[in-house]
Amino acid sequence: MKKFLLSVAVAAMAMSANAEGWFISGNFQGWSHCAEGFEFTETAEAGVFTWNAPEGMDLTTDFLIVQGEVGTPNWDSKIGSNGDAVTLSEEYYYAVGGGNFTLNEAVKNAKITLNTNEGYLIIEGEGQANEYDVVYMVGDMGTGWDGTTTAYPFALEEGSETVWAGTYTITGEANYFKFKAGTFEYGFVGEADAVVELGTPVTATKGGDKAFTLPAGDYTFKLDLPYNGETATLTVTEATAINDVEADNEVAPVYYNLQGVRVDNAANGLYIVVRGDKAAKEYVR
Repeated sequence: MKKFLLSVAVAAMAMSANAEGWFISGNFQGWSHCAEGFEFTETAEAGVFTWNAPEGMDLTTDFLIVQGEVGTPNWDSKIGSNGDAVTLSEEYYYAVGGGNFTLNEAVKNAKITLNTNEGYLIIEGEGQANEYDVVYMVGDMGTGWDGTTTAYPFALEEGSETVWAGTYTITGEANYFKFKAGTFEYGFVGEADAVVELGTPVTATKGGDKAFTLPAGDYTFKLDLPYNGETATLTVTEATAINDVEADNEVAPVYYNLQGVRVDNAANGLYIVVRGDKAAKEYVR
């Protein structure tokens, strides 16, 4: 392990020698790489940098750090995960060229100290428990990647505590997606994005940096995810009655606002409405 850390530190020192700045990007800010406001500031100690999250913005999983100039990342100078999740207030020895950093909790008032001389970072702040009562499918459905969309909510199947389900039409020629439960994101772990075979279960892993992909079509998605679990099982089938609302009308609807909070007395406005194992956005008058 010491040899590994030493090699990382040496590589990190070499990377810090160029004039490009260090930037953070991730789910918490929409994966806007090398964006203004997300650049680290070098301290009085050469090779040591700090970044403070903007007021009101929590640091969440996943994220990465890359060198570059505003709007132009240098992907040859990226640092990331060594395979473990980052623990608050502990030195974390990163991997040059590694995958996305993951956190086991959201961090309020986050401050990151990046030590490129020694090859580690430290995150300080107030840990926040991950809570959710809706799971969202996020990604690129033909219009570009959106890691914060609430257009595809999943609700717990009736009688289940772990199976989240939704039936949707996706229209992109090729659609790429992951699943978001609170601040945790679940994707595929592998060399490339996973082409989903209908009816065949596939594993979704917290922090998985690859997406799942399907062509355009009508699908029923079921994600078997224990609350805050490390992995989930995704099964997708062809939807046979996506427009058949007769049976749904017999099920009492449950209303959520667009932030995923249940609403007992829905007034005029747009809500996520769950009927059985189907969820959709509806305007309530």
